[in-house]
Amino acid sequence: MSTSVTVETLSEVAAQVLEDVAFVFTEPAAVAAPWSGGAIEATLAFSGPERGALFVRASPGLAALFAANMLGIEIDDPEVTERTQDAVGEMLNVVAGSLVARVFGTSALVHLGVPQVRATASSDPAASPFSVALMTDEGERLELQILAGEA
Repeated sequence: MSTSVTVETLSEVAAQVLEDVAFVFTEPAAVAAPWSGGAIEATLAFSGPERGALFVRASPGLAALFAANMLGIEIDDPEVTERTQDAVGEMLNVVAGSLVARVFGTSALVHLGVPQVRATASSDPAASPFSVALMTDEGERLELQILAGEA
C-alpha cells in the first residue's frame, strides 16, 4: 500500500471517520511527540491489490469517548469501561474500510481481517513512513500507521 496511500489521505480519512462515527473532532498532531501513559492498540490486516496492516493507538480517554459516543451513553456510564476496546476495534474497522475504498476504489476486492485489540501500559510500534497523529481539543491522542506487507 505504500505506493497507493499518502499520509494526507490516511489523516483525512481517519479524521472524517472519527467525526462521522464517534462525533470526535481532531486536528493533525506531531507524530514524533512522545507517547505517555497507557493506550488501547489495535491492528487490522488487509489484502487485495496490496497487502499490509493498519495499526491504531488511542489514549484511554479517547477510547472511552469513542465508546460513549458510539453507544450514545454518558462518559461516566460503567459500560464505557467495558466497551473501550470494542470501540477502538470498530473505529479501526471503519477507518480501514473507508481507506481501502478511497485508495483502491469501491470495485476492488479487498479482504479486511478482524481487528486485534489490546490494552497496554506502554507502546512503541514498528516505525513506518506512513504514520499520522491526531489530537482532540482536550489533548486526547490517536496515532495510525500503515504497515506495508504485514498482512
